[in-house]
Formats: sequence, structure tokens, C-alpha cells
Amino acid sequence: MDNFTKEMIKKAERMGYEMKGLAQEMTNEILDMRDFVKEKVERLGEEIKKRLIR
Repeated sequence: MDNFTKEMIKKAERMGYEMKGLAQEMTNEILDMRDFVKEKVERLGEEIKKRLIR
């Protein structure tokens, strides 16, 4: 029973590390998307300003 408990603890730790890695990847993707959207919004704002000035 002790081996089983140790094995389960090891598996849980591995899963925790995998989940942490996945969460980090998702965070990076969200940050990349935020930067992309920010850039697009800035371009759109500039285009609107140009058209209003004309």
C-alpha cells in the first residue's frame, strides 16, 4: 500500500507540473493575442483620425 501511495503522489506531482506548463502556455497565448488586438485597435484608431481630419 505504501508503494501505491508513493506512486500516486508522484503521478499527482507530474500532473501538477504538466498543468502548470499548460497554464503558462495559455497565458503566453493570451498575452500574444492581447498585443495583436492592441496593435489592430491602434491602427484602426489612426485610420479613423485620418478620415475625420479629411
